[in-house]
Amino acid sequence: MNSRRLLCATSGALLAPLVLIPESFAERASGLLGARSGGHPAMLFRYCTMIHMFGMRVPIDVVFLNDLGEVTKVLSSLQPWRMAWCRRAAHTLEMPSGSVSRLGIIKGRRLEIC
Repeated sequence: MNSRRLLCATSGALLAPLVLIPESFAERASGLLGARSGGHPAMLFRYCTMIHMFGMRVPIDVVFLNDLGEVTKVLSSLQPWRMAWCRRAAHTLEMPSGSVSRLGIIKGRRLEIC
């Protein structure tokens, strides 16, 4: 699994020091299954426009991004056993519940994974 940092492209502020990027099918399939509340890093699923929460134990925040890193949709506290998608997205960022409001991530903001 690869790892990067999440920055606000406008201000350069560090939003998340660790973003995991699954590379293999197995890593993508397991995702954040088994994650405990607040105790997991962010995870970026490249070229993914739909996620499911089947088997998840805790809610998460979901941020959909286009190819330019612009936020196209934000979901706070998506509950287990739900699905979410965004046709305009290219990538999906999953974060611990509460991260979106704490970090000020809103639709239209540009994020950078580096």
